[in-house]
Amino acid sequence: MVDTQLVNPPASSTASLIPQAAIEALARQIAARFDPERIYLFGSYAYRTPTPDSDVDILVVMEATDIDEQRKQIVQQVPFDYYLGIIVYTPACFAERLVQGDVLHHDVYERGKVLYDSGRVIIAQALAKPLPEEALTVEVGSVKLKTLAVEWLDKAESDFWVLDRLRPISKDHLCYYSRQCAERYLKAFLQEHDTYFAKTYDLLELLALCLPLDGDLESQHEALARLNQYSENILYPGRCATTAEAKLAP
Repeated sequence: MVDTQLVNPPASSTASLIPQAAIEALARQIAARFDPERIYLFGSYAYRTPTPDSDVDILVVMEATDIDEQRKQIVQQVPFDYYLGIIVYTPACFAERLVQGDVLHHDVYERGKVLYDSGRVIIAQALAKPLPEEALTVEVGSVKLKTLAVEWLDKAESDFWVLDRLRPISKDHLCYYSRQCAERYLKAFLQEHDTYFAKTYDLLELLALCLPLDGDLESQHEALARLNQYSENILYPGRCATTAEAKLAP
């Protein structure tokens, strides 16, 4: 699963709810300039209650040789004055991740609002093509795990590597990467069990979804509650981890 890449608005903008008409106008501009297959709105502005702090999340499905460069071109060429989270996928890749069971893509596909549809059937055609077994599962040691669960595991292991190898490490980063690591292990567990989780970073919300699958995880409630407070804010001025917190974090 790929997180949205947030684009900051101009410094002069102020936080307020974004009118639906402004979001639809943005989609029309993207469609006119880049001829995508489909544009989805997802997240708070699509199926939850947005707040002035909510960003506008869109996913653009279009043919592209380099999706990162394509995303950059969209951001540079289409004006906006609010926080915009944008993902670009090719139709084949979008369809592949749907078949693999990517929870974000299913969320977008099933609950998202279609802001633009070219009328072409490229996504449907891609969904009709069966995926080989190696695209669905990965052998890890003596067991087979779902490909997308392994993606989450790889991210968790990267965080663990930082904690294990980069010593000495600041108290703030120790707490932050411990929280990140726990979040990604929980999401890997849920992904492996085909259990939907919303776009959330709340460790206790994720734990609640895990408990019906493995009640023994309740023993981690206290530790996860403690880690839950170490969001990105801890990396900025105004909040510093204490020595006691750093000792309890790993």
